[in-house]
Amino acid sequence: MEQLRWIRLLYAHPAHLTEDVLTIMAAEKKICRYIDIPIQHIDDAVLKIMNRRAGSKQIFAVIEKARTLMPDIALRTSLMTGFPGETNARFQRLVDLIRNIRFDHLGVFIYSREEGTPAAALSSRISEREKQRRRNLLMEEQAVISFQINQSLIGSRQECIVEGKSDQPDYPFYGRCRRQAPEIDGMTYLKGKNLTIGKILSCTITDATEYDLFGEIV
Repeated sequence: MEQLRWIRLLYAHPAHLTEDVLTIMAAEKKICRYIDIPIQHIDDAVLKIMNRRAGSKQIFAVIEKARTLMPDIALRTSLMTGFPGETNARFQRLVDLIRNIRFDHLGVFIYSREEGTPAAALSSRISEREKQRRRNLLMEEQAVISFQINQSLIGSRQECIVEGKSDQPDYPFYGRCRRQAPEIDGMTYLKGKNLTIGKILSCTITDATEYDLFGEIV
């Protein structure tokens, strides 16, 4: 266990993410200050139809507690749009959620009707074109926020695990810092020579895009 450097909490359902868990995260240096908390929606009527166990009040409380205990925590979530019964007003609550909470990472899925599920019997369906429009709008909102957050990291020092060689001459390696989960988030491109794959190093962030960071090994 002494050799274990990083522990990352993924898919933490808001109904089960207790204050005790967050307190342990804040106290344990090996646990990355990163939480993937899939909330799907924020409108209580939609959440009820989805049979989600956590309502908007509990979702907001968990996020507030996490940020109180760990101000530097990176938050990822996944949302679904186009679910039967998602009116314009209910969709707007998703837009407001993204603008107000300002997640570090976010994915949006389009509802797809599956035979045999309770939702398949619902009549208030939304056209595929409208579903796509709503998804695009949410992702556009998030792109602006992600860019602003990543830009704010320029000049900061981040711990980064080297994962491989990149195709960028100025940043010949790539990896991930504690605030980036593999496969679902962006990556950190690294400037350095003869870096060892799998090694965790310290780097200074020198540039950033909407989803990726660029760093120079210290």
